[in-house]
Amino acid sequence: MSYLSFIKNIPFIAGLICIAALFASCLSDAPVVLNDSIPAEESAQIYFYPGLEITSYNGTAVKTKYKFLGAIRRSTWRNMILPAGEMAFKASGEFSSMNNTYVAPDLTFSHTFEPGVYTILFVPGGIEIYSDLPPKVSYPSRKKLIRTINTASAQN
Repeated sequence: MSYLSFIKNIPFIAGLICIAALFASCLSDAPVVLNDSIPAEESAQIYFYPGLEITSYNGTAVKTKYKFLGAIRRSTWRNMILPAGEMAFKASGEFSSMNNTYVAPDLTFSHTFEPGVYTILFVPGGIEIYSDLPPKVSYPSRKKLIRTINTASAQN
């Protein structure tokens, strides 16, 4: 392939790279099914908003990985499909506003989830559970808030 023909193909190659990146980003939003033997009508899809890092589910450790050159440990759980029912979680939380950062390194909370879709997020002083998946660019609607769990362990 000559240099000139390579240069002519750059827009095509760039287009392929963009399509591949778009496809990869769509795949990353797909929920992870914990137990595929449980039918969808008996499952709860739960989106854990960034800032809430799940470390344990019903007493079982959750896989984590390091981000930012190994300085921060992050949960691999973000968009999960779990069997509906009573669930107990251990997590760490971090919430930043313009003036403060709230950190809770050791949160424990539980909730009974009916089949459906939910978003769970960490806020100063607690955990909020919403009956919907979050919009792409903002927080869930306050109209969908179903429970606030006071953790009282957040520090700034």
